[in-house]
Amino acid sequence: MIVQEKVSKSEAFNIVCYSFGGAVALEVARHLENEGYKGTIVCIDSSPDYLKTWANSLEADSDDKIQVSLLAHLMSLRLPLDVVANNLQSLKNLKTFEERMDLADQITFSEAKQSFGYMRTFTISVYKRIKALIHWEPHFTLQSKIVLFKSTLSSVELKESDYGLSKISEYPVEVKSIDGNHVTVLDNIKLAKDINNIFWGEIIHNGYKE
Repeated sequence: MIVQEKVSKSEAFNIVCYSFGGAVALEVARHLENEGYKGTIVCIDSSPDYLKTWANSLEADSDDKIQVSLLAHLMSLRLPLDVVANNLQSLKNLKTFEERMDLADQITFSEAKQSFGYMRTFTISVYKRIKALIHWEPHFTLQSKIVLFKSTLSSVELKESDYGLSKISEYPVEVKSIDGNHVTVLDNIKLAKDINNIFWGEIIHNGYKE
């Protein structure tokens, strides 16, 4: 495993994951623990239950529904809901994912003067992950520390305050809320400061790191 070349058993590993990256990060952590490593995993708007709930909300029983629902969700993070709703049928009428992404770009730029194009690679990646996630069932318990950062304006609602991460954690999950939605939370400077403090707090407080 390539990741093992970057970590040492004498030092704790640090992993930060966001959204669908959580599926990969948690599996990586599981493999590392199986080899004797321990560390800290920071999840930003991510957990198996969170991802499953979000995927299910997209009515992921066909490629067309996944594509349209995903684009509508991403557009709603930048546009009023009525604008997204008024263009939903137009997205459904198109035949390919490329055509739908082109239309989403046109609508977003027309309404918000923002290009959706820069998110094309991200959108395709998420689309593929949703399809893989439908069949993902984590059956493991991690001993590493898990910290969850939740956006205050999340579009996914779960009963558990830790988004169900306690189901795969040997220890209590630390939960923190950060202002923003699923996208803008990444721009919140408090998120970066809190993560730095979790990983390097003692070093920073002792003056060894700026």
